[in-house]
Amino acid sequence: MKDLNVAVKNSSDLNSFYPFYIYTLQQQGIGSDISCIRDSQSPVQVYPSDQSAVGTVQFNGTCDGQDDVFADAKTFTSLNSNNSLTFWACKSPGTNASSYSLYLRGLQNYAESIGNITCTASIQPAILEVEYDSYFGTFRSKGVIEPSPATFPDFIDQAVEGLGTIIADAQNRELNLVANSVTALGVRYFGLPADGQQDKYLELYEAMLQGILEYEVIRYLNCSSRIPHHNVIGRIYSNAIFDNHRPAFFL
Repeated sequence: MKDLNVAVKNSSDLNSFYPFYIYTLQQQGIGSDISCIRDSQSPVQVYPSDQSAVGTVQFNGTCDGQDDVFADAKTFTSLNSNNSLTFWACKSPGTNASSYSLYLRGLQNYAESIGNITCTASIQPAILEVEYDSYFGTFRSKGVIEPSPATFPDFIDQAVEGLGTIIADAQNRELNLVANSVTALGVRYFGLPADGQQDKYLELYEAMLQGILEYEVIRYLNCSSRIPHHNVIGRIYSNAIFDNHRPAFFL
């Protein structure tokens, strides 16, 4: 631990003082660079649920010309909704194994407001500087310090699969929490319409996906097991859009 700063901030509601602190750690995780575009096609395939899972949909995809990320004919399952977001991922073949294609496909109402989004993600193991602020209860990655060898085999593939699980589990009967968080940020901070396909939303999806992946890997490496992914869904902000820091997580 380094740069441990203890601050005292005034809590006006309680008319008292409480100690809050900020500390910075060097964590093994990933450094990622994600770029998203609108696409007229999507490899994501959606299937109706069988009788044993009434009220759900299943989705997977194809990786023509790319390598599969998911083994054993992976299929995601989520609740059926008029506002559904689905996901698939593929990996570049050969030596460029750190380059991934991430696919988002909106269904029903989301087919208009989100449509098909294709993202190219460069993902590498790295040492990052991570700051915790107890006043806000947030973790904030301040950027990559240096590359790092991969400690756990296939952990980036597992993180990408975890991203898909988060998106599937974020689906409820009314909306998808990941998509809704992006829309809420666009409406609140940028004055965007909630039902449009403005380019600024692509930047927000880039930040959301990057934030989830980077936080997820740190949790995975710290626990040496799959992360409890339900804790990731929350408000995620981006360095490129807000304050020159990497995403912050409000859990």
